[in-house]
Amino acid sequence: MSGETPVFSTELSIEAETIRRGAPLSLALSLTPTDEASFAERFDFLSISEVSGSVTVKLCATLCWELTAKVKARIEQACVVSGDPVVTCLSFDVLERFVPESEEIEEIDSTGVDVERLQDGHIPIGDAISQAIAICAPAYPRSKTAPILEKPEVLRENNPFAKLSELKK
Repeated sequence: MSGETPVFSTELSIEAETIRRGAPLSLALSLTPTDEASFAERFDFLSISEVSGSVTVKLCATLCWELTAKVKARIEQACVVSGDPVVTCLSFDVLERFVPESEEIEEIDSTGVDVERLQDGHIPIGDAISQAIAICAPAYPRSKTAPILEKPEVLRENNPFAKLSELKK
C-alpha cells in the first residue's frame, strides 16, 4: 500500500485495491474519546475504553482480502435487571475475508471464515472491528448483586429424564 499508514478509527475504510500481495496493511488499535463515545452510543454501552490490539489486512488470493485482528477492550453495560454498571473485559481474535460484490449469490459455509462483501470497493476495517466487539459483549449483562426475580423451577414429577434415571436403578 502506498502513502501514509492510516490511523485506526471506527470509521476507517480502505480501498481494497491499494492492498497488494506481499504488502499487508498493519494498524495498532486504539480509540479516541470521540470514537469511544460514538461507539458506546451505537451499541448502547455505558462506556468502552482500553481498546487495544492490532489489525492486519492482506491480499490472500485473487480478489480476496483477509482481515485478522487481536482485540482487547473494556466495556461497561447496564445490568438487565438492576441497571447497575457491569464491566466486562474482552480479549478475542477476528478473522474475516472480503470479496468484491457480485450478482452471483453463493452459499457461505457457517463453519468457515466469515466472508463479507466489499463496500463500494472498500474494506470497512473500523466497522468490522466495531461489530466484532459488539458481538463478543454479553447480550444480557447481569450484575452479581442483581436480585433473583424468580425462583428456579422445582423438578417436575413428569420429567422424562427423572423417569429414565429410575429405570437405571
